[in-house]
Amino acid sequence: MLMPADPREWLPPGHLAWKVIELAAEMDLSGFGAGYRADGQGGRPYGPRMMVTLILYCYCRGRRSARDIEGATWDDVGARIIAGGLHPDHATIARFTGRHQDAVLRLLPESVRACAAEGLVDLGVVAGDGTKLKASAAMSATVTAQELDAQIAELEAWISADLAGWVQDMLAAEGTGPGSGDAGDGSSSDDDIGGGKSRKKKWKEKPDRAVQMLQRRVEARARLAGDAADSAAPRIAELAGLVRKREGTLRRHEETARDKISARAARESSGEKIPGRRPAPDVSQDRAVRKARASLDKTRAALEDTVRQAALDARINTTDPSSRIMPLKKGGYDQLFNVQALATARTQVILAVTRHPSPADTCALQSLLAAARHVLAAAGVPGHIARALFDAGYASDANFTLDIPEELWIATARTGTAGMRSTLPSWQDMSARLSTPEGRELYKQRAATIEPVFAQLTQRLGRTLSFRGHLADAELALWAASHNILKAISARTRRLSHPAASAA
Repeated sequence: MLMPADPREWLPPGHLAWKVIELAAEMDLSGFGAGYRADGQGGRPYGPRMMVTLILYCYCRGRRSARDIEGATWDDVGARIIAGGLHPDHATIARFTGRHQDAVLRLLPESVRACAAEGLVDLGVVAGDGTKLKASAAMSATVTAQELDAQIAELEAWISADLAGWVQDMLAAEGTGPGSGDAGDGSSSDDDIGGGKSRKKKWKEKPDRAVQMLQRRVEARARLAGDAADSAAPRIAELAGLVRKREGTLRRHEETARDKISARAARESSGEKIPGRRPAPDVSQDRAVRKARASLDKTRAALEDTVRQAALDARINTTDPSSRIMPLKKGGYDQLFNVQALATARTQVILAVTRHPSPADTCALQSLLAAARHVLAAAGVPGHIARALFDAGYASDANFTLDIPEELWIATARTGTAGMRSTLPSWQDMSARLSTPEGRELYKQRAATIEPVFAQLTQRLGRTLSFRGHLADAELALWAASHNILKAISARTRRLSHPAASAA
């Protein structure tokens, strides 16, 4: 039995490929075409809209690597129809994502806009949480600042020696260098000339791998210095404040001791006999002053140690400096990303997805909500988030007292460190709000909102990010956009199939 001549007849009308094509046609994808030349020079590129539709379709089907997407244009009928019979190779697909990183990030607001058109975006209640995803890097590539400096020095020395050897071999091959003619043993071997040719080919036809490794490590060192300062900043600020406080205490004790010495000297000069123990003859020998000075010196030493350790103990991964060694949920450690997501209640539309360098969720809340506001503004969704639900991992006095338009409902842990902080007014206020019938009923929606989102994403796309550095943000945007597109497609299908029920 022969297949139809038109491949479009190979798919039923309700196939996912048709729905993705229809939805992509409604999106603003002008950002993808802005980077191409308009003067006709260069090779003819693949259509940007076709490439975006192909990538979104494959992500919806759980095929996210560039090689899988290339293979889909051969063995997936939907992908073949989207590509129009063309077969972009995996390198082209990977370069397309990297070249249009900003436009890929804007796919998330476009998917939220599509969901809002189907009535799926309700900002009354949202929930956020984080999960750990594997980075495309090994823990063995994580080094300290000293190890990184040693690697940089070794690479610089190797590159200098290799360049000098290349110059010497080229001069010897031309018969003008110190290795030509009768110099040394009176001859230049074919191996030396061959080595020079291989070096010329390696250096002239493509960048040397050592140069690329050196560039990555230099960038990693610059990032490491900034990250170390940022991570140690709270502790350094705390110790600096304690130093200032103890400096004030020392000054007060010195003034008190000085007054005591002056008063006793005045009384003794008048011939008055003063009972009791004589004060120290000098301010520096006063007991309270010595104790305050020792406490100040100890705090100053702790501050200096913290600053020094921030520079010495900082570690960074040379393969992907944006990833971190983080604890796994079931024990052990791995090279991971702390991925944060915010989704609407009931409909589970993702409003924001971000990465945070710390394994703890406490400091990620404010940036996650800011990202959601940016996405909603870019999507043209009116209004703002009313109530945001988070678990106890986000509990902190700083988060409870944030000056933001969203009303936060954050669980407060009842044991451990949080139990000691429960005496703070902000913790007591949050605990009181959550203990009300309204608070208990509202907080029940948190797990049912955000936990299925991560389950759906990881079940379809796995738990490993393929891209590195800033491109990992673009990959996460594709994860979230494909998730929202599937939600919008399902809602549109229901609406068109059962208009009366959808209207109700």
